[in-house]
Amino acid sequence: SGSQHVASFDPLSGSEFWKHEGPTEQFVASPVFDGERFIFVGGFPDYHVLALRGDGAGDIDESHVAWHSTEARCYVPSPVLVGDRLLVANDEGIAHCFNATTGEHMWKARLGRHYSASLLSANGRAYFLDDDGVMKVVKPDGKRPEIEAENNVGEFCCSSPAIADGALYIRSETHLFC
Repeated sequence: SGSQHVASFDPLSGSEFWKHEGPTEQFVASPVFDGERFIFVGGFPDYHVLALRGDGAGDIDESHVAWHSTEARCYVPSPVLVGDRLLVANDEGIAHCFNATTGEHMWKARLGRHYSASLLSANGRAYFLDDDGVMKVVKPDGKRPEIEAENNVGEFCCSSPAIADGALYIRSETHLFC
C-alpha cells in the first residue's frame, strides 16, 4: 500500500501482478490477508476499508473489489482478523468490526481515548492497546464487542504489542512489560 494506490508484486522478480488506484491519497496501516482478500484500512484525507481479491492481474480497479466501506475513520493502527471478523481501531478510540467476507459493518464502540498501536489477535480475541496504556481483550462475536479483560499499565503507550513464547509484551514510554 502506498501513495494513491495499492499493488501486488512478484517477490522474486519485482514485476507487478496487479494495481488498484485510490481510493485515497495515503494508506498507513499494514493490510491483512484472509486467504482470499487483501484488506486495507485507512487513508487520508478520505477514510476507507477496502477488500481486494488477490487473484487479479493488471488494473483491478473495477474487477477485484470484493467490498468497500467508508464507515470507519481508521488511519494509523493496523487491523487484525479474528476468524471471519475484521477488527479496526480509529485514532479517536472507536473500534469497528466488519464481516471480512461480506464487508457487513457488525458493530462500532468506543474502547479507548486514542489508538496509535496496531491491533493484535490471539486465541480468538482481539487486543486493543490505547495510548493511555489500557489493553482491552475483546471477543468480536455478535452485534457488539464482548470485553473479556481490561488491564492498565499506567503509562503512555503507542507501540504495537507483541506475543512471543506465550507471553504478551507491551512497550510503554519508559518500560517494557511482559
